[in-house]
Amino acid sequence: MRSLLFVLFLPLFSFSQADTSAKALDSINAEIFTDYQKKIQEMEDIQRKDSIQRAKLLEQIGQLKTTDNLKK
Repeated sequence: MRSLLFVLFLPLFSFSQADTSAKALDSINAEIFTDYQKKIQEMEDIQRKDSIQRAKLLEQIGQLKTTDNLKK
């Protein structure tokens, strides 16, 4: 009788362990994903700043006279 109960409840024990590890893995993946999102946001911020700086420099170059070749 005990062996029959053990056999019946064995799958429940197996699933609960797999469920816990799956949740832990999901938690780790969510943290990694959040870190990547932060890094992407930082890179996009840097890209915006660089684009603004580039536009300013191009404007300065455009304002130089042709005789100001040394500054170019």
